Amino acid sequence: MNQTNTIVVMTPSQISFLRELITDGIVGCEFNRDNMRPTMLRLRLAWPPAWIVKDQARRVSRGLYRVSELDDVRALIAQEKAEGNESEALDVNDFDAIAELNALSITNTSAAIAF
Repeated sequence: MNQTNTIVVMTPSQISFLRELITDGIVGCEFNRDNMRPTMLRLRLAWPPAWIVKDQARRVSRGLYRVSELDDVRALIAQEKAEGNESEALDVNDFDAIAELNALSITNTSAAIAF
């Protein structure tokens, strides 16, 4: 396999598995079978994914694997969180703008009634 692995060539299920590893506390790009076990049990997988354990390019030593795409998935998660925060900020800004318009509308209505 090519050493320049990227998230672009990964399947959605592979990306999903890496997300779950990150959720379960995998730090860095190297981990062993024991590190994968909690994720495998939670996802009801009997065996580690073959695309990790059968790929000799990912093997560091016996039972130790390097999946460089973990950094790409972490970057993707950070980007999604940033975009989520931006949309929340936009919602708050929109709410403030709506509140201002409502305040102006109430003021204009009160002026019209008083007139």
